[in-house]
Amino acid sequence: MSPDDESGTRKLPMDSWEQRLTSSIATAIRYWRDQRGMTAKDVEAATWRLGHRVPKSVIVNLENRRRESISVAELLIVAAALEVPPILLLAPLGRSESVEVLPDIGATPWQVRGWVHGAFVPPYEGLSYERWRYAQIILGLHDVHRALVKRYMNAEERLRLIARSLPDLMAVESPDEAVATVMRRYRIVAQDLAGSLNELRDHRNSMEEDGFLLPELPSAIEEALIAGSEVISSDVERQIIQDMLLLRDRIRRHASLPGENASGDEESTNS
Repeated sequence: MSPDDESGTRKLPMDSWEQRLTSSIATAIRYWRDQRGMTAKDVEAATWRLGHRVPKSVIVNLENRRRESISVAELLIVAAALEVPPILLLAPLGRSESVEVLPDIGATPWQVRGWVHGAFVPPYEGLSYERWRYAQIILGLHDVHRALVKRYMNAEERLRLIARSLPDLMAVESPDEAVATVMRRYRIVAQDLAGSLNELRDHRNSMEEDGFLLPELPSAIEEALIAGSEVISSDVERQIIQDMLLLRDRIRRHASLPGENASGDEESTNS
């Protein structure tokens, strides 16, 4: 069978690693294009709308092995046009057992993904694990930052849930006992809230001292860092106590609770 395509242009032989890698990426592009029901012309139009036109001829030539390379810009813009994470064009998870990630060095698609994310490194000649691990620190610093932000936000949500639990507690406990239970739970979570905020502040200070740009924070956490954990905790506690006491008094006035004396009932009636 002739290697010529329908237009009579000969396909390139897969002699170089760059060509083989590009062919793998092109296969992924074709797969996702089919999944999206898009023609090569559709991909061209989508990349044009995104601000960097990749002509239909480029897509066709890639898929038919008539182009030996793809630029980083083309890879990213085509991935966006296909609405696919770029890593899936480079590492076809679930559709290939191995990718020639470096010349004559194969890795599973999951390992390729790990290399891009800094969790794995293929054992290529001349690799210095010491330098690799030092570079990993940058990723680790941002991973820790994300975890600390998530911990703080989770603690905030737990505080809100604790405050909302008061009416349910009042169904099985007296109003005063319910308030006391909620406050005990609150103080445990508030300690975690303050601790996570302090750790986040220390971590950001460390990143800044190392010369790294600081990740953006939600405005509420920015304000909390400025105010300080002690101020935030006391303000939140004050507000929760105020809300709970108002709710307790409202329930006392408008609900018939076991153990109320006659004067209490009369006072409730008069009010």
